Amino acid sequence: MNLKSSNPAEVGVNAHAEAPPLHQSKTLEAQPWVRLDFSRAKWYTLMYRNGAPKPIKFGRSARWVPSEVDAWVNQALKNGGAK
Repeated sequence: MNLKSSNPAEVGVNAHAEAPPLHQSKTLEAQPWVRLDFSRAKWYTLMYRNGAPKPIKFGRSARWVPSEVDAWVNQALKNGGAK
């Protein structure tokens, strides 16, 4: 395989592949509180008291679905914000 080639088929890259839109993304988010500018403690309080999305657990790891977090944020904004 020639890595200096400009032909994507020769370097194993699909030239027509595009990243899916955010709402269809298959990636999970490790720390949604960073993107939302909350502390970790505040996020967990919102999660247990105000219905913020709960994580998907992988052993000791926790991951959130970004579209669920976005939907919760939009709903909270419509309702006057999370307390």
